[in-house]
Amino acid sequence: GSVTHIFSDKTGTLTANEMRLVSSSIGGKVYGFKPVQVLSHSHGENQEEASVNASPPKVQISELFKDLMKEIQASSSDGGIPLHIDMFLLLLSVCHTVVIDHDEEGNVQYNAEGPDEEALVRAAAGLGYVLVSTENNTMVVKRIDKENNKDTELHFKVLAINAFNSDRKRMSIIVEDPNGDVV
Repeated sequence: GSVTHIFSDKTGTLTANEMRLVSSSIGGKVYGFKPVQVLSHSHGENQEEASVNASPPKVQISELFKDLMKEIQASSSDGGIPLHIDMFLLLLSVCHTVVIDHDEEGNVQYNAEGPDEEALVRAAAGLGYVLVSTENNTMVVKRIDKENNKDTELHFKVLAINAFNSDRKRMSIIVEDPNGDVV
């Protein structure tokens, strides 16, 4: 019943050293990969039988988060993405220090201080919140709306960045959003 050992491959020597977003809890609901799935519930003994999946499948982010994509598509046709989902994906696409460069063919290259930031920005892009520019202290995020074929560019002016450090164990960013609010 309980975990006694946890093995970690921090250096990536045993794995592909690949970081990616595979699951998120937004507004109390889990989206994406669910390592434990309840198979049945026994009312008499009040026990649940579970199936444990060891690792998420290696598929596109939109396929892994198809439950979230369905909810976004259904709500966008009903008048708008729920605020908690919209804010979560906007935060993934803005709260970081990723810088955009372009290769010889003009393709976007995300340059991040760490693989975690790049993984979160790539996940947001795969879910329709694409970071398209980081120039002149402004982050531009394109919110892609395939359902209504109406994309929106959102401009966030970067006012301050508190870099990650080992004491705080987090980074913070203060931006002015498209409405002029400081967040």
